[in-house]
Amino acid sequence: MWFEGSIGTENTGARDKAWATGHSPEKLTDDEAVTFGTCLRDYAIELGAEFRYDTMLVKCEQNSDGRVTGVICQDGNDLHYIRVNASKGVILATGGYVSNTEMVEARQAWNNRLKINVPVGGSCTGDGIKAAMWCGASIDPLGCAVTFNRACCKPDEVAGSDLKGKWFWFGEQPFLKVNLNGKRFCNESGPYDYMLHSAYMQPYHTYVDIWDSDYVEQVKQLNEVGCCRLYPFDNGAPSNMPVSLMGKKFEELEEAGYIQKADTMEELAEKLNLPVEATVETWNRYNMFAEQGKDEDYNKEPYRLTSLTHPPYYGVRTGSWFLATIDGISINTDMHAVDEAGKQIEGLFMVGNDSGGFFSVSYPNLMTGLAAGRTMTFGRRAGMLAAQGK
Repeated sequence: MWFEGSIGTENTGARDKAWATGHSPEKLTDDEAVTFGTCLRDYAIELGAEFRYDTMLVKCEQNSDGRVTGVICQDGNDLHYIRVNASKGVILATGGYVSNTEMVEARQAWNNRLKINVPVGGSCTGDGIKAAMWCGASIDPLGCAVTFNRACCKPDEVAGSDLKGKWFWFGEQPFLKVNLNGKRFCNESGPYDYMLHSAYMQPYHTYVDIWDSDYVEQVKQLNEVGCCRLYPFDNGAPSNMPVSLMGKKFEELEEAGYIQKADTMEELAEKLNLPVEATVETWNRYNMFAEQGKDEDYNKEPYRLTSLTHPPYYGVRTGSWFLATIDGISINTDMHAVDEAGKQIEGLFMVGNDSGGFFSVSYPNLMTGLAAGRTMTFGRRAGMLAAQGK
């Protein structure tokens, strides 16, 4: 396992303290089909596990005492029903409800205003959470999600749950960000969803990322942490995605009409449907701050102030990419679903984004890998207890 050896914030005057908590599985062989996940799957099969793909959860079954004794599923191909008996217990891990727009609207309508749909997490439609509630389980009082500013839309579009856009991995980089009036509105270097909390207060919950052609070197200076990092960590641990891929992705998004490119800021503002005069004024002021090493408006860290003076310039309208919903079914420390009185529902375990009680309102990403680590740790505990029928 690679350990993220650099937190990117030591001795730099960073506003927020981050922690080196991310671990990434090392590539095991040159065979692309062999991954950390496939190794776990194959090991489980050796021990007798059976995997059924394209199988949709319909509901849980309970006996007269209320104990969950199995599930009813539906085959995703010919839609026939399947009954799975589980005398020791059922573990639900269907991944939350990020792709169920109606459920998001009911649970956290504010986040639907920021959302740009991209083809990620399409199978997470809330089936496990609904099935548990039908068994009498309670759900977290507040809806919340892991939202990243990594989705984009076209210059004539604004964010919203009905909009289909594109994935924009580069969006986390703390370059200049302006609202649709061409004005800065916050310190761009806050962790992950901090930008989106600020963006919610802006016109149409949509803003614009602006960067220039010197981004490869500037990204190194910005020294991001977590999954948005584009350079290897100090100890050699790889980033999720290398900066070398950005150019190709920019070209694809530009060709599709999302990213706009121009030789002047005036031209870029026009292409993005921004007020030209206000945008140019903001850009000049930001460059002044970068030159003097002090952000007089939002106190952005000096090492994250980079002059945007290297044409051509790039810009794209940005909104929220939903990684996952993170409000779920109330559980106890044995991972059992519980009802409103706190009484556990026998035989029913909830893990991953189907389980609640861990996050509230947002995903405070000062500890990278927190959601994945929680899921793996709690999932392992649920498996050990269920295997014993506890």
